[in-house]
Amino acid sequence: MGALHRAASATDQAVKSVAIVGLKDSDSGPGHAVTASITTEGDLRLVLWRVARDGASITREQAVVDGTRRPKELALSTANGHAVVAAIGTDGHLEVTSWGPALTTLGSARGAVGSRVAIAPVGSTLPDHLVTAMRDSVGHLRLDLWSVAHDGRVSHVDRARGKEIEEAKLAATGFAESTPKGGAATLTVLERLSGGDLVAETWDVTSFEPPFQFVPPSARSMFLGRAKRIAAPVSFSFRTSFVAAAENKDGELAIAVAPIDSVESTRGLQAVGDQISRVAACVGGELPDPSGHSRSDVLITAVRDHRGDLEVIAWRIGQVPVRDSELDGGGVLEVDVASVIGGGEKDEHNVVVTAVRTADDELKVTAWRLSSPHRGT
Repeated sequence: MGALHRAASATDQAVKSVAIVGLKDSDSGPGHAVTASITTEGDLRLVLWRVARDGASITREQAVVDGTRRPKELALSTANGHAVVAAIGTDGHLEVTSWGPALTTLGSARGAVGSRVAIAPVGSTLPDHLVTAMRDSVGHLRLDLWSVAHDGRVSHVDRARGKEIEEAKLAATGFAESTPKGGAATLTVLERLSGGDLVAETWDVTSFEPPFQFVPPSARSMFLGRAKRIAAPVSFSFRTSFVAAAENKDGELAIAVAPIDSVESTRGLQAVGDQISRVAACVGGELPDPSGHSRSDVLITAVRDHRGDLEVIAWRIGQVPVRDSELDGGGVLEVDVASVIGGGEKDEHNVVVTAVRTADDELKVTAWRLSSPHRGT
């Protein structure tokens, strides 16, 4: 297993909530990440961070406070190279807003009333589209499909309604398809139901028959166990399965590796760690096996452990889980994590960045460097 090391850290002002996303950069030079937070005054604040390619430094490049948007909750993603914020406002309505390189507002569109919003890109075949998931005003899952143009204009495309839920997380998973006549992608939606049951449903987004539309999951649903909190599902290139990380019914870190489009062969959530109270997950890239003859996908989980500290854990997917973790000694209240650099054949390091709200309500970002066994750390 590659060694996981804490690299550089940086701090920002006091916040009430935080999310982070990595931006797609060139294969050389520094990487970039964006944090979106709710300030202690209730305003939306965005910060653009420059991350050295080896994680040795994190520098704040741009910061903006938008006093016209006062979100109660938020989620963060990217589309067409733009950072995109999905926020529930004080009136309960969803608003999706795109932001340019200088953190200027490019476009926005309002949605329905809801809560517990999540957002994810549709996938490489539909790079200008995003999906939001939230609990609607009567407690059902609501999915909304959005397009983000190159100039940042945001438009609502389609909507769909699901079963009663407490919360939902989602990610593009499985094989995507692209032809001159349109594209299609598969979404996995993790749904925590009112009794704590965790269910995964597979939805399709297609444009073969314009306009773009959702295809309901029909029988493509699987029970994964019972959970108190869930992270967004994670999938890897050329895989037919997804990985779900959660706080299970006993308060432990648990992971499920489940096949897409199959309800028979999943083992469900398996406890793999100690007691936690927050959980986030992202792709860690690919790393060579110790033998150097093959490469394995790496999952990163970031949790608030039973002491209230941040713990970042790397998991090699495709074999019995082997973990390489390191504690960040300070107490944290909220946790998020994003992949920023790495995953390519020539990368010596993969770098992920955590964003946390500390026990002092301060926003702190930290780079974590994952190196293969036979390369430097």
